[in-house]
Amino acid sequence: MKIYALNISGEDADSNFSSMINLASPEKKRKILNFRQKEDAKRSLYSELLIRYLIGQRLGLSDELIEFELNEFGKPSLLQSEENFHFNLSHSGNWVVCMLDSNPVGIDVEEIRPIDISLADRFFSKKEVEELNAEPIKGKLAKFFEMWTLKESYIKAVGKGLSIPLDSFSILSQNNKYPKLCGKEISDLYYFRHYDLAHNYKLSACAKHNLFPDRVVKINHFSIKEWYKDRIYEIQNT
Repeated sequence: MKIYALNISGEDADSNFSSMINLASPEKKRKILNFRQKEDAKRSLYSELLIRYLIGQRLGLSDELIEFELNEFGKPSLLQSEENFHFNLSHSGNWVVCMLDSNPVGIDVEEIRPIDISLADRFFSKKEVEELNAEPIKGKLAKFFEMWTLKESYIKAVGKGLSIPLDSFSILSQNNKYPKLCGKEISDLYYFRHYDLAHNYKLSACAKHNLFPDRVVKINHFSIKEWYKDRIYEIQNT
């Protein structure tokens, strides 16, 4: 299992955008350019580039051979993988993250931002709301996003989207270590890990085993651009 992160803020991400956008398929490029906010366009583009780069590094596939398919709930998987290869992506604020494993996984990153904490009453289970309410006021917002990312990581690992109501299960703290998953519909065992990705960000991962890496591998823009250099050259000269 590996977890990767790409920071899309700064001059590298901005300066590379105009050339890297041409690497996307015509359909994907059209969707990216339709975003009203530039930051949304960057997150969409660099999510696509990051997973293709990681697949290329991991499986030795060239970009042209990488194809994806979606399950009925919209979770993507690699179409032509001949081995157990699973991935999941998430992005928020200045970060795009990706998790790879031989079993289904889920990952979620969120930038901590002001919200109405009462949203927990709608989306969290009663036990989770109790745990959140027990948190001191100063740490309540960060706790909310930690719990939110844990729940989202589970939803994404299962791959059934919001057909699983968020309040139908609980992910409860166990001595601030691996949380405990509870719910009537839960039959499989899942494990969780929380990472301190950066200041003001919460990152949670979910998997069917507890062999989580100790750290998140941070990818730089040069590595990605270097992997795509032949494609960039080809596009620029056609």
